Amino acid sequence: LAYRLGNTTMANWLVADIRKREAMSAMSWWQDHLLLLDAAEYRVSMGLYRLPLITFSFLLEVLVPNEKLTHFALNVGGGDGKTHDPVFPLFSHHAYGGLVIEANERFRSHLIKNLAPLNTTGRLQICIKHLHPSIVATLFQQYLVPQDLDVMKIDIDSFDAAILRSTLEAGYRPKVIAVEINSD
Repeated sequence: LAYRLGNTTMANWLVADIRKREAMSAMSWWQDHLLLLDAAEYRVSMGLYRLPLITFSFLLEVLVPNEKLTHFALNVGGGDGKTHDPVFPLFSHHAYGGLVIEANERFRSHLIKNLAPLNTTGRLQICIKHLHPSIVATLFQQYLVPQDLDVMKIDIDSFDAAILRSTLEAGYRPKVIAVEINSD
């Protein structure tokens, strides 16, 4: 999901929407979304439309004026920092700084191997830590995450929505957000 969060009203709407979705039963959520997925799958399979490749750099180019870019990306659930990671091209092709947070210690060496050569400015940091909603604000302050960062990707296979809510409630306003949706 990508949202342009240029103002507080949009951020408040997103927090309210997250709370509403958290209150839905898993069955209600799945029933709503299965209908949408079935319709989209049918249209793609029938050749009625092709899904385009939408990248963070494309979204930023289309949605955000150059003078508003901070060139900072936050990758929560970074894995090895490269494989199937939509944030990696910002680091590798656009010289972005940022913070990559990964809970699994065994990815540390992979993250260093994949990201260290790209860290020419010293603005790209790695944090091996389990991110919990209660520590979002403190951790982001510790790593000097700008309030108006360009991109935030959350894929931690657990309480992704709660991390997003804590981020928004702490006053952070990512310009583009990608978050994994879990039914629970």
